[in-house]
Amino acid sequence: MAISNYRIGIKRQYARWLGERMQLDKDIKQIEEAYETLEQKKQRLERIDVLTDATETLMSELEPSWDPKKIAPQKTNRQHLPWEHGATTNTAFDVIRELSAPISTLELARLTIARLGSDPEDPDLLDRVRSNLDNSLRNASAFIRNTGGRPSRWEIIPDNEMDIPSPPV
Repeated sequence: MAISNYRIGIKRQYARWLGERMQLDKDIKQIEEAYETLEQKKQRLERIDVLTDATETLMSELEPSWDPKKIAPQKTNRQHLPWEHGATTNTAFDVIRELSAPISTLELARLTIARLGSDPEDPDLLDRVRSNLDNSLRNASAFIRNTGGRPSRWEIIPDNEMDIPSPPV
């Protein structure tokens, strides 16, 4: 009986060591791959330092009151709107539902920003919201349609015109 208990315990421990070995191999591979990119990342960091210094010099000439310390860093591939994810599109749909005529993406962006409590005259925010809405509205073609060419003008598709599949009988 005692020998079989030892065997069970040893087999369990052996399985744990095999699992630990697999995890360590995986970790080592990730570290080695990351280490291979270290020199590239250092070179890119040096280049970014040159670019940010040059930008500070240019902006001090173009706009003497510009303060680089007031600029918040932005990570790439992240949402850069100051509201909760989805709030822009939901608010824009609310605005469109209240209108009696199609609206351009730019004007919709202004109304959406104002309704969300920000400054619709901020050119950077306006451009981001306009781009976000243009993309969102184009992807919502089952509910909204573009009624014009340039500029795009949007309206909600009335319920009686929607292609809603009928429930199975």
